[in-house]
Amino acid sequence: MNDGKRKSPVDSKICTGCGLCFDVCPVQAIKIQPDNILGHLRPQIDKEKCIDCGLCERKCPSNNTVDKYEIIETYAAWAKDDVKHYSSSSGGIASSIYEYITSNNGLIVGVQMDGVSSPRFECTSSTEKIEEFKKSKYLQIDHSGIYKKVLEKLKTGKTVAFVGLPCHCAAMKRMAEGYDEKLFLIDLICHGTPSYEVFSDYLRERFPGKNITDIKFRDPKRGEVLAVYEDEKECYKRGYKEDPFLYAFMYGDLFADACYNCMYAGAQRVSDLTIGDFWGLGKKVPFERKISRVSCVLINTEKGKELFENVSPFLEYEKRPTEEAVEGNSQLQYAASIGKHREDMISFYKQEQIGMGLIQLYGASTEKVYKKRVRTDAVKGIATALGLKKLKNAKKCNRN
Repeated sequence: MNDGKRKSPVDSKICTGCGLCFDVCPVQAIKIQPDNILGHLRPQIDKEKCIDCGLCERKCPSNNTVDKYEIIETYAAWAKDDVKHYSSSSGGIASSIYEYITSNNGLIVGVQMDGVSSPRFECTSSTEKIEEFKKSKYLQIDHSGIYKKVLEKLKTGKTVAFVGLPCHCAAMKRMAEGYDEKLFLIDLICHGTPSYEVFSDYLRERFPGKNITDIKFRDPKRGEVLAVYEDEKECYKRGYKEDPFLYAFMYGDLFADACYNCMYAGAQRVSDLTIGDFWGLGKKVPFERKISRVSCVLINTEKGKELFENVSPFLEYEKRPTEEAVEGNSQLQYAASIGKHREDMISFYKQEQIGMGLIQLYGASTEKVYKKRVRTDAVKGIATALGLKKLKNAKKCNRN
């Protein structure tokens, strides 16, 4: 409870910024604002408005125990529909769930990002939103009252499929206590989240004077990329080792404190289903299918099993050893490690130079990787043009 000195309902070291406290406060005494560490969204209590009821602390998933489940079954899966499959961030599982729920008069919750605006949760019955929901957003999400809205829908008897990070699903679970019979929680395997503040500053420094209208974080062929669009035309596309922001993201320099102490990283899951890329597929038991972009689906509850069975007619899938999925994905084992330049990032942010700091620390090395990849692609192009089957022959030809 607020003792007159406390500024937040939870210690910043374990606060995920989920925003549940904002939704449950009966007097709107809590604001969610960027912190002064790396710009992550955090709750701040207005002591003048606070009535000291303690509801924010009692509901907070970081302050309280949230039930977790042992994995029941594990599947490699992807959408039967090729368009849905290859236009999704991974195997198209979330899209298939969305379509099943909406076709049965239910509601879906996902994340939308309009252009380069801050990503936010939306609750809808519209299938038109699915295209936006299925895009990857490697940024902290604005909750904007989503838990309260979903609870209101659940109270009317609506079925809701909520797709988010594990910390969001934990918050939704706490909010929906007593009304969760028709709530399906699907968490995404999470690497950690940079703040929107850091990303937007990076864009300003990296692309000064450009009218950036859209960004994408995944490419159907190359996986993690940062693709930037100026006036709706792609003007930049780099892989995670070729772009300073993505590099810092992948190597743990930009996360909130809670990400390094994540209570949801591990094989025990907080949701009915867990989905993500299936890293390590085929390492325990041979995987004979010749297909790319396969999702890992972890079934954690009987409710999740029922949902998967209902969606399965729209999927191709194969049962896999659970240990294969766990061993192949570090986030199913332990929380993210602190990057070696995180303290530098914090210093740059406090000086309001985080975008320039990313370029200063990683610009030269990522540019070198990018140029090497461009040269390799050029050699492959020559090989294709000459009908050579082996890249080494193409390289030999290129040298000559």
